[in-house]
Amino acid sequence: MLDTWLTGRRAKGKGGLIGNDAPPEPDPHESTIQRASALARAGKIREAAEGYREAAQGFLSSGRPIQAIAAAFEAAWLDPHSDFPADEAVKVARAIVSPVQRAAGQELIAELDPRAREALVWKLHPVSYGRDELVAREGDPSEACWFVAKGRLRATRMGRLGSPATVGLVGPGELVGESSLIAGLRRRATLVTLEPTDLLELRRADLEELCGAYPSLKDAFERLQRGRDDRRSRGDRRGGQAHIAA
Repeated sequence: MLDTWLTGRRAKGKGGLIGNDAPPEPDPHESTIQRASALARAGKIREAAEGYREAAQGFLSSGRPIQAIAAAFEAAWLDPHSDFPADEAVKVARAIVSPVQRAAGQELIAELDPRAREALVWKLHPVSYGRDELVAREGDPSEACWFVAKGRLRATRMGRLGSPATVGLVGPGELVGESSLIAGLRRRATLVTLEPTDLLELRRADLEELCGAYPSLKDAFERLQRGRDDRRSRGDRRGGQAHIAA
């Protein structure tokens, strides 16, 4: 289910550089997810659930809490003894430790105090999209933001001549859509999936409730926004990706 967003890289062999289009090395935890998915399709539910749990622990150990939480949700859905899928995701959330992958969503979840983090995970809604599906439309009311667990999204804005212009891409580990949501603005960009994509959705009413109950969570979102505003004003492309205000 969860494919890591990886870019091509230059690889060295005995003959030196072999080009910049060499495929990335397989991620063992992504491979575990793929095996678990195949087991689920084959009706081997118990084995599939254990595979997702194994992947969740692997993602935790490699600093990718968003992918770990998403894998835990998958395991819980397959477990007939699980009454509340979020329970398993919360257990994973309790085990999150720094450092984590350098991505806004990963860092925000990791920096929260334990109680706020658990409350946030309880409010997340896993949603899946196919390729070329609309997630958000520029100008629409802002009703949610998303932690990206798998896949990529293209962000576009309508140009002066009435045609959409790409303003950036969003990949795994990132958080997108929160800037309009927090500011109470309409969507500032359209988001469309480039490939099958899994998101953890946080809805506006839930975010408002969480921020009222957990000041540390509100502070974390505000710090994230201030940092993004500062980097955007300096033209800083953190990790090769400028923040997309959507």
